[in-house]
Parts: sequence; structure tokens; C-alpha cells
Amino acid sequence: MRIVIVSALIFITGCTAQGALSPEDAYYRLRVSCHSGDAEAVVLLLSKSALQRIETLVGKIKALNDARIEALAGEMKTSVDELKNLTTTKFISIQLSLEKSSPQIIPLLQSKLRETVIHENRATLINDAGVMMKLVKEGPYWKFDEGIF
Repeated sequence: MRIVIVSALIFITGCTAQGALSPEDAYYRLRVSCHSGDAEAVVLLLSKSALQRIETLVGKIKALNDARIEALAGEMKTSVDELKNLTTTKFISIQLSLEKSSPQIIPLLQSKLRETVIHENRATLINDAGVMMKLVKEGPYWKFDEGIF
């Protein structure tokens, strides 16, 4: 009996979507992920090109001289060590932590979606706050390409 239950659980979890199957789903997943501070979930919602832009920024941060990295660590409310060993996920995590103390993005994501325009593998979302976000379809999943971080 236990084998049947374990097999059923594996089957169910294996069949659930690992990404957003619609632009609207991506938006609501982003809202939940940002609100809960889940950097890993946010990273999964970003397109390859968005992640590449963040990785370039992370590389530039890690290459800063000691004085500049120390100043930036103060601004980002983190340690110099964190910035010297920065990763994309950690960068997003720091951004989400800053968001908790001075919300700027999360309140904009609380608005309902007003319009979704899909053209082939690209989509534009506009919410009631007037925020416009661009998404791209990578495989079966919709990913944020511009307009978030």
C-alpha cells in the first residue's frame, strides 16, 4: 500500500507545472514569490536574458574595489563578504530584503491585471497600477524579460 501512495505522490508532483503556463500565472507567481521573499522562485520566473543581465551586474559588483564594495554593502544593507560572493539568487534575495524595509515593487504587484497582449512567444502585461511587464515564452513557460528587476 505504501508503494502505491509513494508512486501516486511522485506522479502528482511530476505532473505539476514547474513554471508559469500563462503570462497571468507568471504575474501571480511573481506576486506571491516577492511577497514571501522567495528569491529562488523569482529566479525561476526570469528569462534567460533577464538572468544574464543580472549576472553581468553581479560580476560588476564583485569586481568593485574595496572602497566601492564597502559603500555598496552599506547601501544594500548587507556585508562586504556577501557582495564578494554574490550570486544571482543572493542578489534577488537582497533586493527582496530591501523591498521589505522600503516597498517599491511589491505594492505595484498587488494590483489586478488589466490587460494581457500576447503576440507569438512574447507578451505584455499591464496591471491597474499602470505597470507594464514584458514576458517571453521559453519552452512551455512564460518568463519575465523586462520590467521587474
